[in-house]
Amino acid sequence: MKKRFVVLMTIMMLIGLNSCKKKNNIETPNTVTPSTQEPSNSNESQEKGSMEDLIFKEMKKNNEIVGYKVCGLKNETLKEIILPRTYNNLPVISIEESAFSDCKNLTRITILNNETTIGKDAFNGCLIEYANIPTTAISSIPKSKLKEVVINSGESIESSAFSYCSSLMSVTISSSVITIGSRAFDGCTKLDNVYYGGTIEDWCKISYNNVATNPMYYAKHFYLKKDSNWEEVTSIEIKNSIDVIGDYQFYGFNNVTSITIPNSVESIGDYAFSDCCNLKKIIIPDSVTNIGNWAFSNCETLETITIPNNVTSIGKFAFSDCDNLRSIEISNGVRSIEVAVFESCDSLDKVYYNGTKENWDSIKISSYNTKLTSATIYYYSEVMPMNEEYKYWHHDGSGNIAEW
Repeated sequence: MKKRFVVLMTIMMLIGLNSCKKKNNIETPNTVTPSTQEPSNSNESQEKGSMEDLIFKEMKKNNEIVGYKVCGLKNETLKEIILPRTYNNLPVISIEESAFSDCKNLTRITILNNETTIGKDAFNGCLIEYANIPTTAISSIPKSKLKEVVINSGESIESSAFSYCSSLMSVTISSSVITIGSRAFDGCTKLDNVYYGGTIEDWCKISYNNVATNPMYYAKHFYLKKDSNWEEVTSIEIKNSIDVIGDYQFYGFNNVTSITIPNSVESIGDYAFSDCCNLKKIIIPDSVTNIGNWAFSNCETLETITIPNNVTSIGKFAFSDCDNLRSIEISNGVRSIEVAVFESCDSLDKVYYNGTKENWDSIKISSYNTKLTSATIYYYSEVMPMNEEYKYWHHDGSGNIAEW
């Protein structure tokens, strides 16, 4: 068992490299407001190109023009270009191989058509700092200097898409994105702001298979659109359309202080709310039957939690390192508490168990839960008990915990 625990702790330490210890307090955003609106084709300055600055070549089928290929720039000193959806009322079908190769001045690129194919080395040697692109163009954009990216369309961000993009500070993700591949944002250590074009419910439908898939692993600020403006999310209320909170779903939502989960949710996945460093309040409904491994680990400001009636098992490390967790209410439906669920919960001193001592003694409590077992256990009793050997509690008229 010791060996198994050492392995688990090692994994926890690796996953927790970006934990609350580094993110700590609610931080004022270093805001980079994303440029998500479709740019015009007007020549706004000598540094920003228009369609007239692009070299187009006709693409024919059966001697009929069906679209255009972009072959390069007439003016290679331009710093910004916008590749349109259409030219002469026909689609821009492709960008030629090496079309913008070694355009050293080019730092900003916008591609509006998610069906435009991009040839090999089209942007080779370009020092792109800003990219407004569909998901299909991600792999074609040089990333050594990339600071801001706007994903304007497409369904899938590929695995390792922005892996070790060490300059990336801001990412905007369209609501059209439904899949983010493994480690898509791994190593993006400067990433600070995530702007999401959908709703919280849309975000819940994106699946993550590891921690570095979610851009919030590194970022500190998460924004949603409200009345055409970006607004930072500090509280989350999930609607009834969601039945599962997936693995890593809200990992690292550092500035969120309260979360309300609806009665439709049945399962909370692994690391679902891990590293929500400033989370003070969360309501878990009775509909929840499963709480995953590390689900609330490193929620440093969480002071109390209620394990609802239908939960039978609590996953490994589920509330570990919740430094300020002082009391928990556990239903009598819980049959097992896995390894280190309450490890390093140094403030935990009261457990309100919704059952008898006999029920409590029948729970399988795995190792490394000394913070739980050494706390004072209060057993539930609707009337004042005569037995003074143990401590008891009940709900008062307002539904709050009251000790006898």
